[in-house]
Amino acid sequence: MSAFILAVSSSPDPYRIAPIDFGDNDSAFARFRRQLRNPSLPTFIILTLVVLAVPVLILLPGFYSGARENIGYFTTEFTVNLFELRVAVPSNIVPYLRQRMEIMRDASDPTEWNGVSFESGPCNLDNLTALPEGKYADAVAVACERIHTVQTTYGASCADAATCAIPDAAVRELDAIESDLLLEFSDAYSYLAEEQTSEP
Repeated sequence: MSAFILAVSSSPDPYRIAPIDFGDNDSAFARFRRQLRNPSLPTFIILTLVVLAVPVLILLPGFYSGARENIGYFTTEFTVNLFELRVAVPSNIVPYLRQRMEIMRDASDPTEWNGVSFESGPCNLDNLTALPEGKYADAVAVACERIHTVQTTYGASCADAATCAIPDAAVRELDAIESDLLLEFSDAYSYLAEEQTSEP
C-alpha cells in the first residue's frame, strides 16, 4: 500500500507529490534490509555470532596445529630429583646462619648479639620440620639449637652496649658450630661435580 504527502520542492512548482514506502514489500531481500536497518534481538545475536565466528574460523587451524605440536611438552611429567631437593632446601639456610654467627662473634651491641632469635625465622620448628628429611636438614636443626644455646648462655656478656664483650669461649663455640655445619654440607654438591666431569 502506498500513500502520498505534499512536500515543498525547490522547483518552480511549489508542491510535489512524493511516494512513501511503508515496507509492504514482502520479498526476502526487502525483509533482510528491514532487519539490518532495525534488527530484532535474535537478528542482532545471530549477526554478532557470525562476525565473531569469521576470525575464529580463520585462526582455528593455526591454533590446532600448534597445540598438536606442543601437546607432548604439556603432558610431560616433570620430576625433581629427591636427593637434589634434600640438598638445595636446607643449604639455602646455611649462608644465613653463617652470616648471623659472624655478626655475633663481632658483636659490640646487644642488638647484634640478640637481634635474631634462633627459635624463630628459618630456625622455627615448623620450618625445620618442613625441610626434606635427611642429614642436611638434621645438620641445620642441630646448628640452630646450638647457636640458640650459645646465645642464651653468653647473653649476659652483651646485655649493655657499654659493657658488651663477647667471651673467647663463645667465639670458639660459634666457630665449632660453623665448622661442623660446613663439614656436613661438604659433600652436598659432589654429585653435581661428578655429573659435569662425566659429560662429553
